[in-house]
Amino acid sequence: MSSVEDIRIKFPKDLEALLEFEEYPELVTVRGKQFLEPNNFRKVSDIIKSLNGEYVSEGKKSHFKVPRQQKAKPPADVDKGLISEIRFYAEQILDRTKQLEKE
Repeated sequence: MSSVEDIRIKFPKDLEALLEFEEYPELVTVRGKQFLEPNNFRKVSDIIKSLNGEYVSEGKKSHFKVPRQQKAKPPADVDKGLISEIRFYAEQILDRTKQLEKE
């Protein structure tokens, strides 16, 4: 079960300082202490989504909610190019290792 602290530690300190966290039996809510600039809002949203959470738009009561029982998943916008690059280098290392084993 996720607690406020489990969720709080997912945020960089500078971003965490802009947020308020509240714990309920089924979920944790996260809201800005003040209006979040678009860049900070996107960062918070990405982290919340990675925790299977979502944004709830309710005017001044808008907030993010994260279920307390969850399985973390990577953000939807994971850089596919980075994954390809990692795969490429992993294959290079494997090939070089095989060559060295033959020598």
